[in-house]
Amino acid sequence: MTDAEAGNFIQSLPGQVVASSLYEIPDVLDHGGTVLTVDRQSARNLQLTYDARALADGLRCWETPDILPLSAWVERSWREYATRTALPVLLSTFREQALWERIIRKRMAPGQQELLQVAQAARDARAAWEWLKGWRVPDRKISDNGNSEIEIFSDWARTFSRLCRTYDWIDSTSALDVLIEAVRARKFRFQGRMIFMGFEEFIPQQQELLRALADGGMEICHWLPVSSTSRSPTAARISLPDEEKELESAARWTRALLESGVRGPIGIVIPELPRLRRVALRVFDEILCPEIKQPGTTTPERPFQCSSGPTLAEIAPIRDAMFALTLANGDHPVASFSRLLLSPYFVAAEAEFVTRAEIDVRLRAIGEPRLTLSMVCRHPKVFPTTPDGVSRLQIGLVQIIESLSRLPTRRTLVDWVGTFADWLANLGWPGERAPDNEEYLAITAFYELLAELADLDAVLGRQSLSDALSRLWAMAAMRVLQPKSNPTPIRILAMSDTVGIRFSHLWITSLHAESWPPASHPNPFLPLSPQERAGMPHGGPDMEYFRAWRTTHRILASAGEVIVSYPRTDGDLVRYPSPLITTLPETDLSRIPQSRSPDAIRQSPDCTTPRDKERLWDEKGPAVGKDEPITGRSRIWKDQVACPFRAFATHRLGAVGLENPAIGIDYAMRGIMVHRALESIWGKLRDSGQLASMPDILLRAKVADAVGEAIEEAARRRPRTFRGKRLRKLEENRLETLIMAWLAREKERSPFIVVAPEQRQTVPFGALSVVIRPDRIDRTREGQYLLLDYKTTDIDTNSWFGERPDDPQLPLYAITGKSDGIAFAFVRRDKIELAGIRAPIGTTRGIETIGKIKLPKDIRDWNTLYGEWRRILLSLAQSFTRGDARVDPKSPDQTCRNCDLHSLCRIHERETLVGKSEV
Repeated sequence: MTDAEAGNFIQSLPGQVVASSLYEIPDVLDHGGTVLTVDRQSARNLQLTYDARALADGLRCWETPDILPLSAWVERSWREYATRTALPVLLSTFREQALWERIIRKRMAPGQQELLQVAQAARDARAAWEWLKGWRVPDRKISDNGNSEIEIFSDWARTFSRLCRTYDWIDSTSALDVLIEAVRARKFRFQGRMIFMGFEEFIPQQQELLRALADGGMEICHWLPVSSTSRSPTAARISLPDEEKELESAARWTRALLESGVRGPIGIVIPELPRLRRVALRVFDEILCPEIKQPGTTTPERPFQCSSGPTLAEIAPIRDAMFALTLANGDHPVASFSRLLLSPYFVAAEAEFVTRAEIDVRLRAIGEPRLTLSMVCRHPKVFPTTPDGVSRLQIGLVQIIESLSRLPTRRTLVDWVGTFADWLANLGWPGERAPDNEEYLAITAFYELLAELADLDAVLGRQSLSDALSRLWAMAAMRVLQPKSNPTPIRILAMSDTVGIRFSHLWITSLHAESWPPASHPNPFLPLSPQERAGMPHGGPDMEYFRAWRTTHRILASAGEVIVSYPRTDGDLVRYPSPLITTLPETDLSRIPQSRSPDAIRQSPDCTTPRDKERLWDEKGPAVGKDEPITGRSRIWKDQVACPFRAFATHRLGAVGLENPAIGIDYAMRGIMVHRALESIWGKLRDSGQLASMPDILLRAKVADAVGEAIEEAARRRPRTFRGKRLRKLEENRLETLIMAWLAREKERSPFIVVAPEQRQTVPFGALSVVIRPDRIDRTREGQYLLLDYKTTDIDTNSWFGERPDDPQLPLYAITGKSDGIAFAFVRRDKIELAGIRAPIGTTRGIETIGKIKLPKDIRDWNTLYGEWRRILLSLAQSFTRGDARVDPKSPDQTCRNCDLHSLCRIHERETLVGKSEV
């Protein structure tokens, strides 16, 4: 069906065409009437157009026109008709979805629910039911099909009809049939004029509605999009590296247009807008509202608006509220508790902010990847009392735990909703700060959502806490919030939102062959042939191609200047242009205006631009004070080598990165257990003679005891990780095998005695003090002292040398204590050996003498090496004590990859600024 055929078809229906442009509709509405749109976004577009016309006319207030989508009109008409006659209860969207899910779960065999996504199956079944009724598909075409999925759906549909009759319910599609019959029988009348806006197709049920309304004496009017036989004369296509580069180029193009005085509307059309919405908003904020990143600035009035709003589950206060409710049920990742602690939407968030940030650090330091609310509230190190008493947030959390312990397992949704409201009140939600416009609307919508959840009682009955929370999350993810906004010069839209809008300039993104025309997705519960013949949505490739062709044809004619882009790549995939745009002339980015200005488009009075600011590179902090406490021991030197700023921030400012506990036993914990087990064994053996003379069976018993002690110590730190016997047994076997292999290697060494290290020895070194506590000190039979450092990770002895040695710990210990050699003791499954350097006395396999290691030419003996280490390490200590705070990573790729202070040093922002200045 071409545009002309579509127009002729609509003109064959009752009514007349009253406008060909969206901007003519306000004039028509001045004469009264109701406008019914295809969907909610079309209604919003028309409302914005009407408001813009009123503002342009100089009006300060005006009567709100009657504009609503067809679905909302059915609900309103049903309520009106119900005041005159007894009618079934109209099922809301959530009730209908819940009813289909209930039917599917009850009709499935045990164990099948794990094989089927019930919620998605319910959405498909609901759509199939609506299409059967809306497209007037005869039942025999369904029942005679013989397809097992369709037979299952037929069984579900019969159950749905039976339950609706039993409980006096009705779905919205069936309700429209009842209204059509009531209008035909003159039992329900409508007055005035009704305008159908943007319906490029009318399904059979809608055609019957039109005829019934016209026969009842109502004036029916149609609005059709502009039909053009040619595209914009300036339409062109361009290929760009990827989707983000497309959005960035489009944003810079819109900014250049605004800077040149274009008033708009400028359109940015993104076919997959729901998927790319967050990326698009971020990119447009960065380019059109750069001031939004400046600390202390309020959210600016953006020069753009997006037709796709966030779901309730995405909006911060609602998301945090539901996370808080969810924490009462089972165990959760540590990040979920961090979200609760740092959220501004709970009681005393500002007053207790620092305290809660410290609690977050302690919570992560526990090391458990998943925790329960009870564990968090009752852990002695997590919630200490504040100077004013116990944390107010902790009081609310304890009240939730106590409340939950008194509740039955299954309750009505009305009861659960009341409990949820009480729990949120206990936590002081939505907080003490005044919400902004979007937050206020979202909070109001959330309370309405809770009421709708309670309304599902009649359909779902008693539910567990887990089921009630899952239902609430699903409903919040379905409810889209579209905050009201003033008309803006730039509009970010999906393809379906562009009907009837005339743009001054238009950029359409992501039109590659894989996405446009979109792939067909026939409903799995309906036969394929009726879907294709009837032209149902997504029913077949031919219909999808035609609809995409019609939309492309229309949208290319909707602006004076049109740019169509597609990404050349998507990850590792190569993309090609859609066949619907290959006839457009190709251009390149150099021919398209691209703004490079970093300033804000709409400048607030108290906001300065980057040009007003002087950049100051401050890379030196105050020198270390006489009584200043310094933490970190030998780690100071390692951090100073890696990056002076890291050492300054960590050991003087006390900055620490947040730990991210991993599932299972991480490398750090495994290393600690190896250290503890070896420390315990050598505390009993004391020397190589004891090791060599001990029977193997007795040695294995001692190793088993030492491993058991190490695992028990680890289990006290992380009880949930080690609660399973199987994991413990696996770790015991691994450690025993590893340590027995290491002891076998130790037996091959020349005789030695393990000298028990002192608990803690503090040695002055330059202006700093070094706390020495090596893993082991061995005395050989020649009287040499060797410092050993157990390693369960891979590292090279070259890390001891150079002006910035990567691992200066053993050299530091060597020059501040008594030592004739240093070595790494590798205790790994794939590496059981010693690797080090020593003075030329005695022999120890793996620990080489000075002459056998490649060193600078001027280092020929142990004393010279000692002196070189002392010089380098003293220089590093002096640099630290003088306040050196340069952001100077030794190896940017490696050093910065293993650092968690990026948000403090802002090295990536610095690199961006340096790059821009060079350009």
